Amino acid sequence: MEEQLEQQNKIEADLHRVGQEVREQVGGVVTPEATERALVRQSLQPMITAPSTQTPQRGRAATDDAMLPTYMKDVTVDIKDRVERLVEDAFAHGVEHAAEEAQKSGPFVVDALHDALSDRFYEELKKRNLV
Repeated sequence: MEEQLEQQNKIEADLHRVGQEVREQVGGVVTPEATERALVRQSLQPMITAPSTQTPQRGRAATDDAMLPTYMKDVTVDIKDRVERLVEDAFAHGVEHAAEEAQKSGPFVVDALHDALSDRFYEELKKRNLV
């Protein structure tokens, strides 16, 4: 029970930190959704910390079947499942834990995790009125 509360506190802290960073950068100015999404993405980058030579630069919108980047529609089911599990892991155990696990699978999975988390974080921050 205590471990579950500690894990929940990690994701809450991650969400609040990212939300605070976005609010500071926006500075009270009404900002387009695309800009807010980009700021969330930028704020998550240091938490995931895996520079890659394979950074996909297009089609970051989520697919219909899951909160995965569109460029993942043509990858294997195993990789899709891995990224989906890592996103769930981030919400269960914190972003840094999920990032450590993603790094074991290589730079493509790390980049996909970053993109998928950016979308999920943005949606969660909007839902909580943190951005």
